[in-house]
Amino acid sequence: MRIRRRFPLIATVLLVAAAVALVVVLRKHAPPEPARLLPGADGFLYVNLKWIRRADIAGQLPPVSHDPDYEQFIQATGFQFERDLDQAAFAIHYPASLPGGKADASESPRFSEIFVGKIDGQRLRSYLRKIASSVENDGSVDIYSVPLEDVLCAWRFSAWIRWRRPTTRTRR
Repeated sequence: MRIRRRFPLIATVLLVAAAVALVVVLRKHAPPEPARLLPGADGFLYVNLKWIRRADIAGQLPPVSHDPDYEQFIQATGFQFERDLDQAAFAIHYPASLPGGKADASESPRFSEIFVGKIDGQRLRSYLRKIASSVENDGSVDIYSVPLEDVLCAWRFSAWIRWRRPTTRTRR
């Protein structure tokens, strides 16, 4: 009688442990999260820059002159790619591979990017509101349409993105 009661309990515990082990193994061999967030594409590139920050290799580089638009971005947001970018994932979409797409020499490839870094979300949102031609809200996602030369670029930000908030401490 005791064996009949223990067997289902032991079998359940072993099945749960096996399921957890399977999830851990699959997660270990999966692409990094920024790469998984990209839509399907023809080519992918993932760059992890965290180790460069830890080794302080970027601190030894000489100062670089910035484009005026990029300098304005730095002043408005406080974000510098050289200092604050931790991870980046890129995807390229060729026109012939898009749904219903036909190879046309006049169309150029599209790109999707995911950046992970340390940034003040409020400062970035206010900067994008200032330069955007329109802002659309799709549920919890704000879409900023920013004209760049002759192309309209859309920036999307979700509420689930973890923004680093600046910490303020008062000393007594």
